[in-house]
Amino acid sequence: MSFSFNFKLKSHPDKLLYEHLKNVGELSREIVLGKEIKNKDIYSEIAYLIGIAHDFAKATTYFQDVLEKRITKTEKAHHGMLSSIFGYYLVSEYIKSKKLDGFNEIPLVAWIVILKHHGDIQDLLGREVEKLKDLDIVETQIEDIKRNSMEELKEIYEDISSINVDLEGFFGKFGETVKKIESEGESFVFSKNIDNYFLIFDFIFLFNSAGCGQAGCLRNRNREFAEEEGYSF
Repeated sequence: MSFSFNFKLKSHPDKLLYEHLKNVGELSREIVLGKEIKNKDIYSEIAYLIGIAHDFAKATTYFQDVLEKRITKTEKAHHGMLSSIFGYYLVSEYIKSKKLDGFNEIPLVAWIVILKHHGDIQDLLGREVEKLKDLDIVETQIEDIKRNSMEELKEIYEDISSINVDLEGFFGKFGETVKKIESEGESFVFSKNIDNYFLIFDFIFLFNSAGCGQAGCLRNRNREFAEEEGYSF
């Protein structure tokens, strides 16, 4: 932990965002490493990156003000979409840096997992790709982070990330990244690659299990649906 920096951003009323992201990432990695699966080292690192990205957008003042009960909740306090796009970016950078063949669809899996881990997995993509065409609120959140939280986020990811995180680069290429997700999302739907759907379910339950240990965020509805469909991690 970077003791020289005074972390203030929170994920929950009694927990720092720094601690929550680090803990969920580490627990997600440990769960995968404890499994007998192919490419365990790669998937454990992807799980870690998803974990440290999943609440990225809680860094906005909109979310922090709601958490501290200074204002009532507004759409600007929602953190799922921006966090999921950041997760896509992190996993993309990891795959690119490691020159991994056969993992090109995994960044999109990361996007879906983060977007859906608090939501309804019965319709994995649903209207989510369509929502990418109107990101005015997300762009407002980005400007808010740039003004208020960049320094702390840089400190957080410099300390906990296993890859170099260029936040200016992420924000600078945000529009380009969104277009990639739109294109890949449409292709994903048409490809109907069952392996990717199993992987999404696996990561969602892995991730919710890790998050549950930190913040009680496991969603029983999603678990019950997956068990009915024969999915399990």
